[in-house]
Amino acid sequence: MREEIKTYNFPYEDDTVSRPELLKLRGGYEGNPIIGQGISAALKNGQALNSILSRHLSRSKVATIPDFLSYAVVQLDGERWKRYRANGSQTAMMAVMPTAKLVVVNDDSLSYQALSDQLDIRILTLHSFVHEAMHSIAPRNRAIKYLQKENGVLHETQGVRHTITDVSDAILAKAEGRARTASIFLVFLDEAINDELAEEVVRELCSESGLHPKAALDSFYEKWRERGTFHGESRRLLSCITRSMAERTGLSSETILRSFQRAELEGRNLFVGESDIPSMDEVMGYGFTVDLSRISDKLSIDAFVSKYKLEP
Repeated sequence: MREEIKTYNFPYEDDTVSRPELLKLRGGYEGNPIIGQGISAALKNGQALNSILSRHLSRSKVATIPDFLSYAVVQLDGERWKRYRANGSQTAMMAVMPTAKLVVVNDDSLSYQALSDQLDIRILTLHSFVHEAMHSIAPRNRAIKYLQKENGVLHETQGVRHTITDVSDAILAKAEGRARTASIFLVFLDEAINDELAEEVVRELCSESGLHPKAALDSFYEKWRERGTFHGESRRLLSCITRSMAERTGLSSETILRSFQRAELEGRNLFVGESDIPSMDEVMGYGFTVDLSRISDKLSIDAFVSKYKLEP
């Protein structure tokens, strides 16, 4: 079967958002001052942040560093956030948009997460900012793919995640202002790899700037990685995979993790190996990678880990 790939100019959602529109939406809302101060502190240390990101991005041939010093911060309460992300995640804590040079914050979601998980809201704000910043750095690619005479699909990649949407639905959804019906693959692994990177950057930034002491960071990340939470479960999955691949290849878990991180920062297909590291398919088997791509929630992580005996 011959595959024909064509490039299609389909704008990203943040391309249509402007500062004046968000400022108008914010209206008289002044924002949670603790959250605002946390993001401002990170932006004030923009030179140090850029230096740290440069070291991490040296692993990537394609990712570039945004000019965070020129970004504006817009804080919204829960109701305003819902109007801003009418077709997106209603519970996300933050969004970083390189095109519009904006950091948009969901104050209510951040406050709820900090309260429910007993997390230091100042560190949670910093971590969320860096986490979303790392997502924004990861290259994004779009192409329409046609298989013979079948309807085309819009294939999008960012980091290591893949999103597949029927072309006709993608175009219609854009015209109607609604969310597209899409199939998303490897989102849990993408989030885990990105979150590991974010923690590394936060720790380095705090070490250089003194924003938060090491003991406070250790306490925060111990709670952040607890089993049962979204990021805790996704990072548990990543740890299981890197450990299992390390045992099978004789490489260290850190070497495997660094390869995954390079894939994240390059937008490289995770199942394509490197010169000195075999692909996941080669090490774990094709069925493993197919099942991995289909994980959609915390319960399916448990089933996957149990099926492949990834924990002692």
